[in-house]
Amino acid sequence: MRVALAVIVLFPWSLALIGGANAVMAQATPPISVPAPVQPSPGVDYRPAQSLEDLAGKLMHASESSPSGNVSVILDKFSGHFTMLSTRVKSGGAELHKKYSDIFIVVSGEATEVTGGAIIDPKDSGDEIRGTRVEGGVAQVLRKGDVITIAPNIPHQTMVSPGQTFTYFVVKVAAPQPAQ
Repeated sequence: MRVALAVIVLFPWSLALIGGANAVMAQATPPISVPAPVQPSPGVDYRPAQSLEDLAGKLMHASESSPSGNVSVILDKFSGHFTMLSTRVKSGGAELHKKYSDIFIVVSGEATEVTGGAIIDPKDSGDEIRGTRVEGGVAQVLRKGDVITIAPNIPHQTMVSPGQTFTYFVVKVAAPQPAQ
C-alpha cells in the first residue's frame, strides 16, 4: 500500500515529513508539486522518465535558491522502504543513518561520495548522526548511471564541486531490527 508523503530538505541537518499532498516547499521558492505515480496494478507505482525529468528540473531550480543547495522530495513510501528524488548544487554535511541504508542511482551530474572514516562535530538526533564533514573516508566519484549502496551506520557525505550539479534517485531501505 502506498502512502502519500512529501519531504522538505532545505537545511543540511533537517528532514521534515508532511502528510497529505505531495509537495515540497523551499525558502523563497514556490511549492513544487510531486506528480502522482501511475498505478498499473495494486501495490505497483510507476513513474515515467519524463515525469521524473520534469520534477528534477523543478527541484534543481529550487536547489539553486536554497541555502543548503539541496532539495529532495519523497516520491513513494512502502513498508520497509521509500523512494526520493534529490538535487544538489552544493556539498552536504556528514551523515550516518542508524535505521536505513541509502541506495543512490545517479540521474545526472557528478558528485563525490565520501564513505567511512569519522564524522567531525557529530550531533546525534536519535535516528541519525550529522556533522560538518567526513574525515578519513574513501572518495568515490559518481556519474550518470552509477549506483552506490551505503549500509546503516556508515558515515557518508556527498560532495559537489563548484559549478557542478547532481541529481539522484534515492531508495531508503529500513535496516532489519533485532528481535525483542
